[in-house]
Amino acid sequence: MRFEQNTDRYVNKKCKLYKTAPGKWLDYTKERGFSRIFLCFSAVCCLTRGNEKCYTCEVCIYVKCDDIPAEHEESLPRVHERYTSTERNLQIMYDKVSNKLAFVENEAKVLQFWNENKVFEKSIEEKKDLPTYTFYDGPPTANGKPHIGHVLTRVIKDMIPRYQTMKGHKIIRKAGWDTHGLPVELEVEKEIGINGKEQIEEYGIEPFIKKCKESVWRYKGMWEQFSGKVGFWADMDDPYVTYHNDYIESEWWALKKIWDMGLLYKGFKVVPYCPRCGTPLSSHEVAQGYKSVKERSAVVRFKAKVKEGEEQYYFLAWTTTPWTLPSNLALCVNPSETYVKVKACDGYTYIMAKALLDTVIGGLLEEKDKDGNAKYAPLADGKAYCILEEYVGKDLEGREYESLWSAAAEKAEKQHKKAH
Repeated sequence: MRFEQNTDRYVNKKCKLYKTAPGKWLDYTKERGFSRIFLCFSAVCCLTRGNEKCYTCEVCIYVKCDDIPAEHEESLPRVHERYTSTERNLQIMYDKVSNKLAFVENEAKVLQFWNENKVFEKSIEEKKDLPTYTFYDGPPTANGKPHIGHVLTRVIKDMIPRYQTMKGHKIIRKAGWDTHGLPVELEVEKEIGINGKEQIEEYGIEPFIKKCKESVWRYKGMWEQFSGKVGFWADMDDPYVTYHNDYIESEWWALKKIWDMGLLYKGFKVVPYCPRCGTPLSSHEVAQGYKSVKERSAVVRFKAKVKEGEEQYYFLAWTTTPWTLPSNLALCVNPSETYVKVKACDGYTYIMAKALLDTVIGGLLEEKDKDGNAKYAPLADGKAYCILEEYVGKDLEGREYESLWSAAAEKAEKQHKKAH
């Protein structure tokens, strides 16, 4: 059914529709004739349910229609009077929608409306007798500023309690603050100019804890403002705080219950450890410490086994675990990567990845002797190397090299094993 603005139509309680002309719909019953005429500006079906107000836009207007039967002509004066008065009311009821959207201003208006009308509080109160649905969410630490990552996680996780609210559940939206953890202590160490466990003890445990408690509330206001802007509703006036004694005691109570049920056991796990702080690190704490650093790498020269008359060459390999070299049994190559045999300015011949020539061999020209002079002279074209042959990794499969330490080779030989 199509309804257009300013479309004339008859409406009565029984709502039988007969099309009389393009764009016009007539409501007709033999018993009562045409009893009411309405005009709706909402473009939605709003036929009356037995009263004189439509139940969508709440605007009812009597209008003149050329097809109105003669016996109803006496109602026409009322038509024009109702139309004029209602047209004025429409201007009050419906604000004109601007095509210039001011998102920040609209956001502020919505927040003001929520706060002034206690919308959050009413949403909790009206569902107080419904079944409870509990959703546990780890609280943030307020000594760091919220960022776009917090927006993403909060909005996604908030979809679950919102959905359960629509399903007819009561959600206890209690805010919380995580006030423990290494990041808090590190922030305070920087603030007061100390470094490490020993200096913390010299400073004093009690004053240091006090500083930490002050630090965790540094950006509390910013977090509350951020939560409101993304529509994350929580009771910020009565939060749980992890350094409060009642919270700490509840954790010990839960731990005791788990122990009584036989669910607590001693286990072993390899975890990152911070020697400066003297404590294991969580994955989040480790991630906070990542940064780009420049370190010396362990690049090892493995002597290849060559045929009689063949020039001696070496495999260059890089390892992140040099302590495993005494027991080394094999080198790995990428079967599709390009490798080259090169003559280097240090006098050795190497096989290595072509893509790393300048990174590894090129640095030889920068090395100095004890007198400060260049240690090596460049080869042809001023480079530190000269390419002799080129391979793919598959071509190097099965080539042998000597063990870095003869002890492993001697042991393998005694056991009649080929492991070197």
